[in-house]
Order: sequence, then C-alpha cells, then structure tokens
Amino acid sequence: MKEKIRFINIFKISLFSPSKYKELIKLGIGRIILYIFIISMIVGTISGINQALIFSKDQKELVSLLEKEEYSFEITEGILYFKNSPRKIDMGQYILYIDTSKELKDLDSLRNILIHKDYSIAILKDGIGVNFNGTKTNLNYKESGFLSLTNKELIKFVEFMNILVYIGIFIYIIAIFIGTIIDAVLLSFLAFILLKAQRINLTFDNVFKLSICSMTLSTIILPAIITLVNLSSSVGMYIGGFYLFLAIRNIKRSHYYK
Repeated sequence: MKEKIRFINIFKISLFSPSKYKELIKLGIGRIILYIFIISMIVGTISGINQALIFSKDQKELVSLLEKEEYSFEITEGILYFKNSPRKIDMGQYILYIDTSKELKDLDSLRNILIHKDYSIAILKDGIGVNFNGTKTNLNYKESGFLSLTNKELIKFVEFMNILVYIGIFIYIIAIFIGTIIDAVLLSFLAFILLKAQRINLTFDNVFKLSICSMTLSTIILPAIITLVNLSSSVGMYIGGFYLFLAIRNIKRSHYYK
C-alpha cells in the first residue's frame, strides 16, 4: 500500500535526511515524479522572473536608443539600409547588432559577437536573428512580408519580445525537469547494476524513486551555479550520486530490502 507523505516532508527528507530515504520508497512513482516537477517549476519560475526583470530593464534602454536619430534606418523592398552600419549596442545581458553587410545565412559568423549575451538581436541585410537565452528565431524581411520597416516598427517588435520571455520561462522549467529525469535514469541504471552485484534486491522502480529524490539539491542550486561559475551540468550527477550512495548505504544497513 502506497503511503501519503506531505510534499514538504518529501522535500525535507530528500534534502536533509538521506538516512530516511527508505520512507520514500513507499510512495508511488507518479508522486515522486510530480514532486520533482514541482521543484523544477519553482526553480525555473524564480530564475525566469529574475531574468525577465533584467530583460525588461535592458529592453527599455534599447527602445530609448532606437528612438534616437543616429539609429535611424529603413528597409526598402526587403533590404536594410543603415548609414552607420555596422553598429553594436551592448547593455548588460542584452546586445543589439546592426550590420547591412551580413545576411541571415551569416549568423554563425557573428557568434563571437553575440554568444556572450543571454539576449541578442542581430539586424542584418535581409532579416533579423533573435536569440533569447537559447530560444532562437529568425525573421526574413521578404518572406515575412516586411518589405518596408522603420524604427517605430522595430520598437514594436522589441516590445513584442516580452512574449518570448514567458515562453522562455516555460521552456526553462521543462528543460530542468527533463534534465533531472534523465540524470535520475542514468543514476538508477548505474546503481541498479551495482546493487545486483552486491545481491541487494531493490527493484529498479525503487532505485529510480531514490535517484529522483537524490537530485533535489542539484535541481535547486545547479542552474545558478552553472550561470555563475560555468560548470558542467554533469556536476548534478555527482551531487545526486552522493545522496543516493548515502541512502542506499543506510538501506543496506537496515536490511530494508530483505
């Protein structure tokens, strides 16, 4: 019979008490997956809101620049004309690059300019390339019907990017959740093989439950650590593996699996 443990208690055990992980085995697999999804949603939303606030500030600065005469441009018959090309506007996590000598097919050649920022807009001869924290969108002037475009219309497009912020938050939540599940599956396979070698008869389902819970700390702190220190996401596997090792060691000592 599956037991009911409150969400907050699952969290406390997962984060602070590997010695009590055997209690989590009694929970259904669906409950455990729901638990880690909620954790992913909380982490992703908090991080996303923080990024959205930064983006909103930079967006206002960008709109202010585009309203100046020196950034005046015009698109005629799907071709961009800008007398001050090339021009780069660098603001915090945001960059706007204008270059009438490059086309959308040349975006990869601009990686050294754009890759260092979370948010970038490349206004090129035949289109606009947008990269919002890994979510990329390319817009060709002619194919999209923008045979003509002015500063005012571009400002509206920049303001429209607020929608991409919310889409990005949703994608980020899903990415955290899927990444955690994948890491938990890999940990489970490794742990299950080692347990079988030691003749510890925990089922794969139970090992998978423990693996998911062991990923709690890494799910919470890893997004921030990767951003600040640029560490590999595999660090989360090591953190989860350490928790899983402590949990299984305690289960083995208590002979719970027998």
